Amino acid sequence: MRRHTFALFLPRIAILSVVDFEASSAASTANTMIDWELIRYATNTDNKPTPGYAFNDLITNIRENPQGVPDVAAYLAECVAGDHAHVKLKALLCMKHLANRVPPFRIQLRSYAAVIEQATQFTGPPSPTYGDEPYRLVRDTATAVWDITFNQGDDIDNATQSLQKRIQGFGSAPTTGNANGPSVASTAIHGAADYVGDAIY
Repeated sequence: MRRHTFALFLPRIAILSVVDFEASSAASTANTMIDWELIRYATNTDNKPTPGYAFNDLITNIRENPQGVPDVAAYLAECVAGDHAHVKLKALLCMKHLANRVPPFRIQLRSYAAVIEQATQFTGPPSPTYGDEPYRLVRDTATAVWDITFNQGDDIDNATQSLQKRIQGFGSAPTTGNANGPSVASTAIHGAADYVGDAIY
């Protein structure tokens, strides 16, 4: 009788194994659809600017693979939460473009409000060359991400806006002027940023 009972459970065990395998395979396939090499390239530690085409490719990749939105948002949030200024700014720039052009990503990003808010207050020792400018770029970009994430409607996709408006906004972190106008360093940095799409110095 025990042998008979054991035999009855064999098909169920086999079925569960197949289901688990298929689910695991599906998850693995979905994960490989996200271009993690591109994401790591766009958030690397060097001080070179991330070219504009990388953001466009990232937007396309996420649009084609919406199931990867939570993982990408989590990865970028982890980068922003870190202490490396270059990585922090590059990750924020990725967030900015994705949140602006991919509504599901914008919604997912709301789970990381604390990380984004903390980045709006980012500061550190002045750079010998640029002073506080690198930190200000992080703060301004984080503020832009916050505004897009929490103040922009979920049904709006800025990809449908005019080409002129997209070009004017692409790669330009919001600036905060003063009575004396922008500094020479600020002008040079933002000029380079406009030229390459988005930059980190």
